[in-house]
Amino acid sequence: ALLEYSDQKLSYGPVRGSGDEVTVHTEVAQPGGLPIPIDYRLYKKGEEWKAFDVIIDGVSLVTNYRSTFSQEIRKNGLDALIQKLAERRRES
Repeated sequence: ALLEYSDQKLSYGPVRGSGDEVTVHTEVAQPGGLPIPIDYRLYKKGEEWKAFDVIIDGVSLVTNYRSTFSQEIRKNGLDALIQKLAERRRES
């Protein structure tokens, strides 16, 4: 999705952390607007780095989904959440 932005400029900041878990800071500069900070949280699995969270302008996708999932579990139970996620995956 980031490749669809043609007038914006993406800059990479320092990598924070060490060992098997790091955060890569980036910013998307918009013409005439404020830059949007985007942090990617990564962990190392074997020889590969895997993203496990994206934080856009201070909002963590993991935290957001955790809240949504918690509500779904309280309302319909864990099995219903798992079934719903499996259905969404099949549809995509």
